[in-house]
Amino acid sequence: MNMYRSSRILFAIAGVLVVTAGSSLFFLTEHTDQYFAWTVNPPLTAAFMGAAYLSAAVLQFGVARDSSWNRAGAVLPGILLFTTLTLVATLIHLDRFHLDSPIGWIWLAIYVLFPVFGTVVLLREERRPPSGGEVQHPAAPGVRLLAIVLATPLTVAGIILFLIPGDSAAFWPWELTPLTARAIGAWLIGMGATAAIEYLRNDASLSHLLGAGKAVLVALIVIGMARYPDNVEWNAMSAWVLITILMMLALSSAISLFRPQIPQTQLPPSTPGSAAR
Repeated sequence: MNMYRSSRILFAIAGVLVVTAGSSLFFLTEHTDQYFAWTVNPPLTAAFMGAAYLSAAVLQFGVARDSSWNRAGAVLPGILLFTTLTLVATLIHLDRFHLDSPIGWIWLAIYVLFPVFGTVVLLREERRPPSGGEVQHPAAPGVRLLAIVLATPLTVAGIILFLIPGDSAAFWPWELTPLTARAIGAWLIGMGATAAIEYLRNDASLSHLLGAGKAVLVALIVIGMARYPDNVEWNAMSAWVLITILMMLALSSAISLFRPQIPQTQLPPSTPGSAAR
């Protein structure tokens, strides 16, 4: 099913915004007091968040250039979860934001508006009857297995960081403030939801798109940890849990990007009486 043009424009705009935020965080990690909506410490936290934003840009631009709603509809719920939770975290810690700067107000406006527009897009697109005629390729079994294995720890860790940010030291390998714990928690919950959808959809084209995002995420997080090794509590169990998760993401990415696609089903074209999805 083809997307409305306005939906593709929303994804393209979102892609530009996440590239801007991600670049500021990842490349100017020690200058977030000047170039970001709030001051992020330690620098590794800024690098981690920048990696997440830049990997999200891969998904945003990927679905924006693709006329099909199938992949966009699988990616958008996780994005909406992340943006909604980030708005909640922003409102809880509003005193931490640079509201004396345009950057702070732009941040607030984006996270107020995107959940609204994103929800409108999701509801409007999902109400349309399927057009059919698309060839679906099955995802590799290894990718589906890794997706469902990753969905639970990502979601659980995200919920804990978001709801109990004061206890983040027990679940994260470097120091987090309550705001950054909630910000990272929002990312993990969104990633966990997307991993669950990847498992349920069993679609190689979706896994290929997500695999590209995972490759960027893992590469940039590893670079960030290499830049700031002193920020990491290497003796903590959480450090090795994070490394294990990164290795699983890298493996999933490699399988989905390099495995040949095998056709599974030819979806039939819609008929006048087929309104059910």
